[in-house]
Amino acid sequence: MDKGHHQVLEEVDEDLSLLLKQVLDQGIRGNELKSFLRPITALIRVETKGKVKKTRWYGKLKGALKGFIPIIGILFLIITILFGDSSLMLKTSIRFHGLAAIRIVLVKLLPIWNWTDMYYSRCLIRNPFYEDQELKLDDCNLCEMLEDIERVKNVSQTSVIEEFIKRERPLVVTDAMSDWQIMTTDHFWFDNITELYLKQEKYRVCNLNTNLRMGQTGDLVRVLRKLYSPHTEQWFLHWENCQKDGAKVTRQFYRRPYFITNSLDFTGSNWVLMSSDFRGRVYKPLGVRDSLSMLYQIRGSNHIRLSPRETCRAHCPELTFTLYEGEILVLTNLLWSLEYIPGDNGDNLGILSEVSWPSLD
Repeated sequence: MDKGHHQVLEEVDEDLSLLLKQVLDQGIRGNELKSFLRPITALIRVETKGKVKKTRWYGKLKGALKGFIPIIGILFLIITILFGDSSLMLKTSIRFHGLAAIRIVLVKLLPIWNWTDMYYSRCLIRNPFYEDQELKLDDCNLCEMLEDIERVKNVSQTSVIEEFIKRERPLVVTDAMSDWQIMTTDHFWFDNITELYLKQEKYRVCNLNTNLRMGQTGDLVRVLRKLYSPHTEQWFLHWENCQKDGAKVTRQFYRRPYFITNSLDFTGSNWVLMSSDFRGRVYKPLGVRDSLSMLYQIRGSNHIRLSPRETCRAHCPELTFTLYEGEILVLTNLLWSLEYIPGDNGDNLGILSEVSWPSLD
């Protein structure tokens, strides 16, 4: 509603208030007052009736749109697949114009249907693999016999789900990062990540932890600027990208590994772990919350300790090992808590992504 409409409504409201005051001052009450106001109330009923009809019409349209929007997405996906053998430039052009058209349609629909709830939902379709779990004493039988972390390669999605994730067994995959762009170049290091946060100071992070003096504010940008000082040495730093923008910008540095099914959601929080010549003695806890944790060791190494949760602490052992460059640690957060000590020598860089089984419940 524009400013002119608001001004008209305010003038009408003032006139009606003045009229009502004058009528009451004349001593008009009861049935006489109802009779006097009948022409006005009749107009209001007509307008209200029209709005009711409009509301019912909107409701039907909204119901149809909820089914129509997923169809648009599926059609767009089919078009992309059909042009899968075309040149990269053509596919990029199709994707760009297709997304632009969808955005325009969605913006136009906002006055009729508020689709933002669907946009922020982590899952639009119920996940058949989702299981809402709570750690019970019987679950401790799954880890009682574990003695060491298992390292695997060329492993299938089915094997990872059935033999490890569903049985609460952590694993290290050794061959899933070799073709990642950040692993095939010598020009990826701390600066590639820190500059993103220094250029966009709007990113807010959680669980910031470091041996560098932060001050009372715990400002990530302030800490990152210290890394560029030649006097800064023997340090460690980790933080959680708990807000959507920060998590999204960090996801450009990793991708879904080949052994992880598409039913798992990678759009949650992620963590950055950095250190240089830090010889620590105390394990640093990472307070992850989603179903799974996946730690990608991009440079150097980290010493890992996996501890069973309180329920299973008397039944299951702690697992300690070293995660080396190019390896991915996968563990379920229901049974295990994750802690690390940075590798002893040189520079170390890792990214942890929180992965979930999304559900509409």
